[in-house]
Order: sequence, then C-alpha cells, then structure tokens
Amino acid sequence: MANPTVTEIRKIVTERRLSDIPRGVDRSNPAFRVLLNNVDAASVNLTGYISKVEFVDDDEDAKTIEIKMANPGGSITDHPSVVEGATVSVWMGYVGALDFMGQFKLDQPEYDFAGDATISLKGKGDEADLADTEKTRSFTSKTDSQIAQEIAQERGWDFEGDDTKVVHEEVQQTNQNDILFLQDRASLSGYQVFVDYVFRDG
Repeated sequence: MANPTVTEIRKIVTERRLSDIPRGVDRSNPAFRVLLNNVDAASVNLTGYISKVEFVDDDEDAKTIEIKMANPGGSITDHPSVVEGATVSVWMGYVGALDFMGQFKLDQPEYDFAGDATISLKGKGDEADLADTEKTRSFTSKTDSQIAQEIAQERGWDFEGDDTKVVHEEVQQTNQNDILFLQDRASLSGYQVFVDYVFRDG
C-alpha cells in the first residue's frame, strides 16, 4: 500500500457519504490499490512511484481513471505493465475500507521528461464497450432479465439478477447503446444495472 501522506487520491462524484463509511475507519488516511494486468502494483515495486490516482464517473460518459507516476531517469518507461492496452483495476477509499472503482483499459501513456520525469496513465472503464455503439433491434417474447442475460452473454459475461417474470411480446432497442437501453428497462421495473468484476487469486 502506498503511503497516503505522499499520494493524492481523488474520487470525483462518487465520494462515499460519511454514513456509508464503516465505523472506526480513519477518514484522514486515504488509500488505494492498483492491479496492472492482474498483478498488484505493490508486488512489482510500482506502487511507490504513484503520486496521484483520480477516478471520474459523471453518469453520462464511461468511467475514467488517471494515474500519475514518477519516472526518475526513465526507469519505468519500458515497464511491461505500463503500456497501451494494459488492464488496470483500481480500488480507492481509506485504509480498511477500499471500494472497487472498476477495470480500465489504458490509452497510450503520456511521458514528460522535463523536470521531475512523470508518466500519466489514462483509461476508460470496460463499460465503454457497452456505451460505444448505438443499436436498433428487437427482443421477442422475453422478460427483461432474459434480455439483460442475452446482452451479457454477447460479451462473454456472467449474469446475475432476479427473474423479472413478466414476458414482453416485443421490446425495441432503438438507436441506443446497450448500457442506456438496459438502464431504461431496469428503471421501469425499479431495478438498477451494474457491471462488476470479481478477481480470484491464480
């Protein structure tokens, strides 16, 4: 775990309410955890280079992450985990109370060799795959949960959710990306849609 006294950690929009933080957690002691290609940054001696972790979720665009790292003498310029397309998983919060922010795909790293050399890593959450393409299609004789399961299976994802039971004769997805379509369908029945990730050792 990086020393939070030298690390700037920001969560924009999705800050926990004080009532949501478990009792006894020190709110003056922020913390984070980063996996790069499913390898803990601490285990490959990269955590100490991280000077900022910023997460943004504005409810309209995909979740984004920005990680700023020191790069003294270009020492981590060619690190195999700091490359375009790398998968980054991020937890943020406080010591003893970390929240999973999501899994992200890195854009091309940005290097600054002036003064204190740094690397900026930016990426979009995998929800971006759901948000990129608007589609027009219809689902026939299916429940909303069956529709959600079908869209999840298209992406090779597992589906977990209640059986909504009501079979619709036809449901139209008209010029909508998948995530907005699913959110609209869920809101009609009082449900919410989440894309979540589970990591297992090994």
